Amino acid sequence: MNEPEQVAAAAAAIAALALGQLSVIALVQTGLLSKVEAGTMLRQLAETNEKNGGSPNRAAASILTGIANNIAAMVLPVRQ
Repeated sequence: MNEPEQVAAAAAAIAALALGQLSVIALVQTGLLSKVEAGTMLRQLAETNEKNGGSPNRAAASILTGIANNIAAMVLPVRQ
């Protein structure tokens, strides 16, 4: 893969991660997914990547764990 292709692949991965994170946050904020459910799913994905892959998978696991921690720390407004 040449440098422009590497840049394009990295940009696509970053954009996909950002969109995924926003989607999970939106699901939690709207109450369609609880913080616990979101955290559990993200941590399961992280665990799978940690166990079943090389360096990229371990890096993905670290990112997923960070997102799970950020969601757990979110303060949600009280819905009326």
